[in-house]
Amino acid sequence: MTTSDAIIAWLKTFSLNNNSKIKQMQTDRQSDDVATYALTKEPIDNVKRYVSGKEEHEQYYNFTARLTFQTETSRRDNGNFLEALEEWVNAQNKADNRPNISGCDVSNIKVASSFYVGATAQNSAVYSLTLAIKFSRQGE
Repeated sequence: MTTSDAIIAWLKTFSLNNNSKIKQMQTDRQSDDVATYALTKEPIDNVKRYVSGKEEHEQYYNFTARLTFQTETSRRDNGNFLEALEEWVNAQNKADNRPNISGCDVSNIKVASSFYVGATAQNSAVYSLTLAIKFSRQGE
């Protein structure tokens, strides 16, 4: 399982009021359909290498959600959903419930930049937030 796959599986466990909004998530590309989600790796991999062969990685992933944007109520619901997701990420990290990356010890996952509205269309908007994940593994 890739790091992206592990984060996607982990994010799918998030629910708001016992309603899981994130049922499917695409990798690196988002469709034009409303209520779609995607995870894209940023081109940053900060790596510390140690004499022992251990490597510590810090990577960044952009989470995007295309959601309905037509009414004030839907925009407020979107904000509530994304704020709850940010709080959930922080709570899961604090509880040591992080993505499971095979062969790695994940020590931290956090919201590196809070959500914001990106592209808007007539019926939808793309919201984005950035996650930072830190993990270590034995190098080769």
